[in-house]
Amino acid sequence: MYRLFKKYQEIVMYILIGVCTTAVSLVSYFILANLYEVHYQAANVASWVFSVMFAYFTNKLFVFKSEYAGIKETMIEIGKFVLCRVSSLMIEIASMIFFVQVCGLDDNSVKLMDQVIVLIINYIFSKFLVFQKI
Repeated sequence: MYRLFKKYQEIVMYILIGVCTTAVSLVSYFILANLYEVHYQAANVASWVFSVMFAYFTNKLFVFKSEYAGIKETMIEIGKFVLCRVSSLMIEIASMIFFVQVCGLDDNSVKLMDQVIVLIINYIFSKFLVFQKI
């Protein structure tokens, strides 16, 4: 069992951290959209900011184990991470517009559905574009 975990450790850790990141995103979204009645797109962007901050540090430390290589390299890494996350945010925003405004679906349901898509896209971006082994 241990060898199996070691073989798939990165994916397992990404899923665990992804669940935590998704929780940060969903909880902050639901609080803003439902308790404070913030417009669903504004709540979506705010929840994205919270989850990106959480995701950068947890992915760097626990998933991809990216070592500190200096301030310049770290700033480049953060820039790539945020740029990739902005890309997935744009996909999420477009999805919410289509499914909420065009199709008339519940924004909370669409937000949940989008998290699966975003989780997969962000793993691909992080693995191949952001946290590259030196």
